[in-house]
Amino acid sequence: MHQMFKKFHLFLLLVLLPNLVAQTKSENTLLIVESAPESGLDIFINGKPQNQQTPYTFQLEPGVYRVHAESKFYHTQIIKVNLDENTTSRVKLHSQASFGTLTVLARPEAKVTYDYNPLPQLENVRLLPQKITLRATCPGYAPVKKEVHIEKQKHLRVKLFNTQALGDVKLLISPDTASFTLSDEKSKIFYGTGPKEIKHVPEGKYRLLVEAAGYRTFNEKLTIPGGRETVFDIPLIPLTDAYWAVKAKYQKRRNFAFASAAILFTTGSYLYIENQKLHNLYVNTHSSKEAADYRKSLEKRVSINNGILQTAGFFSAVAIYYQVRYVRVHPKNYVAVRIDPTALGLAMEVRF
Repeated sequence: MHQMFKKFHLFLLLVLLPNLVAQTKSENTLLIVESAPESGLDIFINGKPQNQQTPYTFQLEPGVYRVHAESKFYHTQIIKVNLDENTTSRVKLHSQASFGTLTVLARPEAKVTYDYNPLPQLENVRLLPQKITLRATCPGYAPVKKEVHIEKQKHLRVKLFNTQALGDVKLLISPDTASFTLSDEKSKIFYGTGPKEIKHVPEGKYRLLVEAAGYRTFNEKLTIPGGRETVFDIPLIPLTDAYWAVKAKYQKRRNFAFASAAILFTTGSYLYIENQKLHNLYVNTHSSKEAADYRKSLEKRVSINNGILQTAGFFSAVAIYYQVRYVRVHPKNYVAVRIDPTALGLAMEVRF
């Protein structure tokens, strides 16, 4: 029996000895991973996260490893390590910034956001490389925004001051069924129907369009100051039979002026071509008597042509004045001359 126990112990020793030796070797094979100047970075070995942060000591099997570390704002290069048995290897990773910094100059009372996320502070904010939209809102001023590009390891300073004061607008419109549109050059549009109070309108120049069926359209430029309420009283003028009669009268005058201007411009252009021919004859002649006759004829015709063109310009100005001042009722009204040669499949429309 004793002999059998000795053989059993020998058998266990032969089976467990390699594992004990391997475990001893593994415990004596160490890898120390550090990072500087920034520590606390997540460690990756052979591309796999180790759920540990620098600095940290690993017990590993001998072999070749690729080690790097990273965090939200830092990263390191991948370093190849050849780990021998019963040795301690130390890897010092150099951390590099993966972010850029942003400083926003704004009013003290302003609230600044980027992509609608509040900035924790206005100086040296760390952000990953990206394009963002900064917005600043301030009581009593119109909001401002600006698109910026954050670059790695670069500092960006952005001025984001609210300078356009806000005002209130009160529109006293009659009739109540009239609709209005208030817009500026930056396409800030306010619209509605009837009398209206509009709050927080940025100061500046606007165009107000008020229209209703059976009434003359109001379409004018207005200046809205900031910091106070501005009242606009806009009673629309009914389109009566008398008004349509006056409009038709000025339409006739405008059409006559346009037609006269077109005829005079055509005549002036024809005379200009004839004057050029007369001038060429004067230049090419060798007879002093003929040259003198050509000169007199040329001077006379140039004088007549200039008078015709001046008169045509006067008629054009009168026609445009009638169109803008009297004929126009709605911005969409215009004089249209349409040429549609169906044989060619072309169409041209001239608007005044």
